[in-house]
Amino acid sequence: MNWIVTELNNWPLTLCGIFYSILCIFSIVTGLIYASGRKELNPLELSDKFVKQLSSKKKLKKFTIKMGWITFFVGIVQGLTAIAIFKGYNVILNAFALLFTIFSICSVLFKLKGKINAFPIIKLIFYTLILIILLLAGINNYGPSKESLKFLKSDDKITVSKIKEGYLFAGKSNDKAIIFFPGARVSYKAYAKLMYKFAENGYDCYLLSETLNLAFFNINKPNQLLKKYNYKEWYISGHSLGGVAATLYASNNPKKISGIISLASYPTKEIKGNIKYIALYGSNDKILNINKFNKSKKYLPKDYKIEIIEGGNHSGFANYGNQKGDGEATISNENQQNLVIQTIKNEE
Repeated sequence: MNWIVTELNNWPLTLCGIFYSILCIFSIVTGLIYASGRKELNPLELSDKFVKQLSSKKKLKKFTIKMGWITFFVGIVQGLTAIAIFKGYNVILNAFALLFTIFSICSVLFKLKGKINAFPIIKLIFYTLILIILLLAGINNYGPSKESLKFLKSDDKITVSKIKEGYLFAGKSNDKAIIFFPGARVSYKAYAKLMYKFAENGYDCYLLSETLNLAFFNINKPNQLLKKYNYKEWYISGHSLGGVAATLYASNNPKKISGIISLASYPTKEIKGNIKYIALYGSNDKILNINKFNKSKKYLPKDYKIEIIEGGNHSGFANYGNQKGDGEATISNENQQNLVIQTIKNEE
């Protein structure tokens, strides 16, 4: 199973899950204490309206038990929310986490109409931060397919290693390496098969993990790799928004990069220096903005090539299913990725 808690790049979501886990334990324990009648609610925690209604101890005790069970069941839901966040890459679970967070914010705001104390305010701050993170992470994140995960293991051809920056797919190359930026909202693990194919064909590949699956949070991450490893030629690549990040990095560091491999993407800044540029996109791609793609040609270096993969689409460069809004591919992901490799080999 693919849990985001195992991915260091998803630490903001992991912290959200931990927060809900702590609340879950606190709510369940507190709820059981109140439900058992061992402890009464502190009137200071209630609004003036409720304090007037609960004039007798008997009424207060009855209300305390009722609130105890409500708190207990809220704790269960908080636990389910934590699981939903930890699981990731599931639209229904992520929508559930988002809606419950909104409900929690409304609940705390309602409570703050009465007498306030520090704890509800702290919870409100954390709930708001979680809401922002969940909105940034989106409910349309795409996780890797089971097939893709198979290529995260070493075999007799390629050595796959988990590194600080993501994954290294090491083949037989000692002089050429590719640094790859994943597309927005797509798990970097979904590109494992493509990286494996590159490594099979003479490149060491560094697949970058990205915070909240958005390349722009870590656009200068390749610097870490360039400092640690020595290759004669460094190539940089990316898919979709990851391709934009890749070209931006190359534009800002023209002397460090030998070439750019752009998949369903385009540059937003002039690419200077003696850099080779290859752009590939599928003929059935409905995600790529073709108008912006054509306008971006003014930023390309002299040595460039644009290749259209007939029958390919936006999602076919990786293995995460079909992206919402994308066109229907008439070739398999396998064929589309093989055509990428073949195009690169022909340009060597």
